[in-house]
Amino acid sequence: PLRDVYKRQAFAICRAAAARAIGGIPVMRVVAITTGGPGSYSRVFGDLVAGGLREAGADVTRIDLSEDVRDLPGHDAYLGVGDELLWRNPPIVAAIRGMGGRCADFRARYMNPRPTYLYRRFTDHRGRGPDMVFTHFRSRHPRSHYVGQCVDAAELFPEHDGRFTVFIDHDRTRRSVLADILAQCAALHRERPEWRFWFMSDRGIVENDFRMPEAAHRTYPFTEIAWYYRRTHVVLPTHRETQGMLAAEIAMCGGLTVLRPWMYPAERRAEIPHLLYRRRLTLPETVDIEANRRVALGNFSPAAFAARVMAGLERLVRLPRR
Repeated sequence: PLRDVYKRQAFAICRAAAARAIGGIPVMRVVAITTGGPGSYSRVFGDLVAGGLREAGADVTRIDLSEDVRDLPGHDAYLGVGDELLWRNPPIVAAIRGMGGRCADFRARYMNPRPTYLYRRFTDHRGRGPDMVFTHFRSRHPRSHYVGQCVDAAELFPEHDGRFTVFIDHDRTRRSVLADILAQCAALHRERPEWRFWFMSDRGIVENDFRMPEAAHRTYPFTEIAWYYRRTHVVLPTHRETQGMLAAEIAMCGGLTVLRPWMYPAERRAEIPHLLYRRRLTLPETVDIEANRRVALGNFSPAAFAARVMAGLERLVRLPRR
């Protein structure tokens, strides 16, 4: 069970901290390399990682991808905080190794099965990747460490206004069933006019508007979209997703995800409160907000995530240098 995994990792961190204290070793010094503008996913993820590691006792220095990492020698670990940030920037990895440092990347899985990824992995980037990969899904590779996912508990919490609310996710070109979901939601709204349906479309986040979009959906800063998540009881994914972060964020607000089995990986479904359906959409009358949030806090809270990352850093600093 995940609870046992977190417990073992917490004990490992305590043992490592005790060993550092007894041996007179200073706290873990980490450089977090981030990218993206204010409000972007990469920037928000960087805030969560840096804040969580500081709470766990690490000394964290943040720099932007455009800054020179060679100005910060002598740190225990260098983290590429983003989606394969270091793997996509081999010169930064080379600079870190030139200083005698160790580095790690964040990635959904250790090895992406797509042919183009495999080709690049074994040609252009052979031997130039990070020392370890912190994965959002479990892997058996010796240089991978499972850290799961993390969502912003400060922005995501229950704030429902008493009206049952359904949030329909945006469209995507690959394997989307948005048209079918909108048609079924329109029928449900005719039966239950007191329900509120929000849809993320090209016209913005519209209410009780079930028309198909004519262009790409609008994007919003995370703090703005979180306002809608906090008032959502049920979220409806419309397409296949790699990680299923929307469900984790909705669960942190006490909401429930109603989806088809192929939309999210089985490992992510096991971590979120959810209901499955095949073709006919059936929505619950009520949602247990407190129970859903408890599940999300155990799996996706910054404290739990930071504990897993700290355990990975303790492994990283013990790896033989490449």
